Amino acid sequence: MFFPTLLLILTQFDPFSHALSAQTGIASQYSQGKMQQVIAYRQNHNQIPLNLSQYDGFVAVLEADDIGREYWIRPVGRDHWEKFLAVDCAGIADGGYAWMVNSGIIAEVDYQSAQRWNTIGRGIEIEMMAIE
Repeated sequence: MFFPTLLLILTQFDPFSHALSAQTGIASQYSQGKMQQVIAYRQNHNQIPLNLSQYDGFVAVLEADDIGREYWIRPVGRDHWEKFLAVDCAGIADGGYAWMVNSGIIAEVDYQSAQRWNTIGRGIEIEMMAIE
């Protein structure tokens, strides 16, 4: 049995059309090699998976509870969403948390992602939403 109305709905579905749940802010970046050190630590402590091939990049977020969470991230104005894994968080003791909040920084991406976006040494406005 063919249902043309259902087919129309399914072909028009955009999983990212609920952009109201996306958070907008600034992304800074880790220095070259730093995120890989964090990833190795998290993997050695079984906090993130060993196979990371499904991710386009890695991100540090504000809250420790979000380590291991997956996110869709894209620079504002771009169409393509990229899949990131949260592997680190802002530190309270070292002032990282306050610095991020006061600067409007919602994430710090790995060096390779910053290279891909051509934003080494400067921030970029991003949209970011957790994958539920």
